[in-house]
Amino acid sequence: MKIYILTEGGRKYGLGHVTRTLAIYQAFQDRGLKPAFVVNGDDTLGAILSEIDYQKIDWVNDEKYFQQICEEGDIVVVDSYLAGLAHYEKISDSAQGVYLDDDLRIDYPDGFVVNAAINAQALPYPEKDGLEYLSGSEYGLVRKQFADVTPKEFAEEVEQVLISFGGANRETLISIAVEAVTRCFGKVRLKVVVSSASEELAGLELLYGAAIEIVCCPDVEKLAELMASSDIAVSAGGQSLNELAVTRTPAVVVSLADNQLNNIVGWEKAGFIQYAGGAFEQGLAERLDEKLKHYKSAQNRKVSIDAAMQNIDGLGAARVVKAVCGRYYRKKIHLRPAGINDARALFDLANDEVVRENSFSSEPIQWPGHIGWLEDRVADEKCVLYCVCDGDDFLGQVRFDIDSGGGMAVISIGLTEKLRGLGLAAFIIAAAIKRMAGEAAVKKIAAYIKDSNKVSAAAFENSGFSLVESVVIKGFSSGKYIKEL
Repeated sequence: MKIYILTEGGRKYGLGHVTRTLAIYQAFQDRGLKPAFVVNGDDTLGAILSEIDYQKIDWVNDEKYFQQICEEGDIVVVDSYLAGLAHYEKISDSAQGVYLDDDLRIDYPDGFVVNAAINAQALPYPEKDGLEYLSGSEYGLVRKQFADVTPKEFAEEVEQVLISFGGANRETLISIAVEAVTRCFGKVRLKVVVSSASEELAGLELLYGAAIEIVCCPDVEKLAELMASSDIAVSAGGQSLNELAVTRTPAVVVSLADNQLNNIVGWEKAGFIQYAGGAFEQGLAERLDEKLKHYKSAQNRKVSIDAAMQNIDGLGAARVVKAVCGRYYRKKIHLRPAGINDARALFDLANDEVVRENSFSSEPIQWPGHIGWLEDRVADEKCVLYCVCDGDDFLGQVRFDIDSGGGMAVISIGLTEKLRGLGLAAFIIAAAIKRMAGEAAVKKIAAYIKDSNKVSAAAFENSGFSLVESVVIKGFSSGKYIKEL
């Protein structure tokens, strides 16, 4: 499977698109898949993308390169305000498209539209065949470093405040925020995140001394730690809101662009943030004073933290990738008879930690014995062994051992990491039974499953099997499941 992620970022465009697509990149990686990450941007990308391979290309205007992506890509993720409808239609014509959206920017073609704003379900997206919407904060895209960080223990008094307005420095806005925080909370620790040093920022350091720390281009682990260790934040209203919510950091928010407003309104309505208005509206300092005072109350900060906990859990990117990969594999996977050339793939699957754990014999499989076993299975007319594949990519196996009378078969299934957790087991079981039933006069299928293997039991039940008997196999409490054909 070839996956492309296309986005833009840097001084001109900010880093919100890059950070949320990085969350999707990580979720694909967790499934053993490595997307090609392509960014239309500048040299500021180095810090945020230091740990991954990426290409810096103006893919929107490089027609030849974009055409190559469309021809090669199986899944293409796009997060852009620059791409036009023609770009999306080209992707949809040849690949499975995944389009990140904030405000119904385009009349999207077939694929997935992902809008993780907390109130995204309220937007009037049109119903269209072939277009699926993944909307709301359950799909909130945060890099796993934010989801994994441990928030600080709750403090009755505000001790540290984070100030961050995205990739650009915005010195004047930072100065206004620093002054407002100082007026409200007095001598607290100030952590100010910026993209580069400047004379005005140096002046702030001279003015506030040890109370302020200017943090230039922090890596993702550092930024996550800064959020999690702060009692409140003053922030822009883009992607940072999801990161602040998952690190349980109450925030006073300033909008920098109209496309941030849906997410801001949703989080404010949920009770997580206080909205101080637009960065370029008059009276910002007074509005910041008012909203910051709200968080002088420990109870108000607790309410904010509770609202975050109720609305986002850091697993949004995994949910997006699950939906996207599930749909892709339903269209692409096929079954073929296994042969001796599949020995290595079947051997590696058989020794997979999860497969061994769910087996009735947990001892590792040895290569010489495996070869002999496979040769016997391939030659045995009472054994039907299929490989589950996407093209040449081996993804699992399904085996039927038919009894001597020919009326019943025992089924077993094993899937690689790429397919696990996608809800495809029942689909594959049904497809394998349908194919096997056309090749053998079997009237009944049996499956034996450990009681501890709840996921497998659910998959068989979803494909029409019923639990008929509790049994003990090699000391393991198990269930015997039957499907009549």
